[in-house]
Amino acid sequence: RSRGGFTSKLHCLADALGRPIAFHLTVGEAADCKAYDTLIGLPERDPDALLATHRPPGRPLSLVVFAGDHAPSGSALHTPASAWQVAWASHCLAGLRVGQAAIRAMRPQRHGTLIYLGHHAGVTDAQAVRRLAPGAFSASLAVASAGLRALSQSMARAFGPQRVHVAHVVMDSPLAGDTHPDAIAQACWLLHDQGPTAWTHEMDLRTGRASA
Repeated sequence: RSRGGFTSKLHCLADALGRPIAFHLTVGEAADCKAYDTLIGLPERDPDALLATHRPPGRPLSLVVFAGDHAPSGSALHTPASAWQVAWASHCLAGLRVGQAAIRAMRPQRHGTLIYLGHHAGVTDAQAVRRLAPGAFSASLAVASAGLRALSQSMARAFGPQRVHVAHVVMDSPLAGDTHPDAIAQACWLLHDQGPTAWTHEMDLRTGRASA
């Protein structure tokens, strides 16, 4: 029993696409941040097994595209610690684990492309982002996107010599916005189709309206 009566709260752990992975039940008045340690400690799906289920039978894994989840809007001053942790986990940690699984599959065959879809907030002036979409600016997303970009650059330096192409695509929003999914897919395929003598390691993808 809580102050509000006989209530309960169901906390959910989700993947980068918002799909539920696990749940944790608490009393209704429990703060969300108190469920973080329990949820983040639950067994995770193995990225190697996840990639294997999306690989055509009998064919090598040649292209993996990763996009982090959304993060709540708000300045650094008004963003709770739990939001910072979730943004980090859904971008940097998830990106690392998916990238590790992709590299393990691609390195032996000396061929493959790993693409990280990032956010402009992580690589551009925060004030410019605020002017374009004042209500959508997220300090936690900016930090997580910058971390994802750094991860991409680190992997590109480490595994480029082993013929694995790692690239970072900067966008207004990888999972929503004005950019059509077909245009995003076309840009990713363009990167994948490049030869090792002239690889692009970062692409800035915007709509014509955003570039004006």
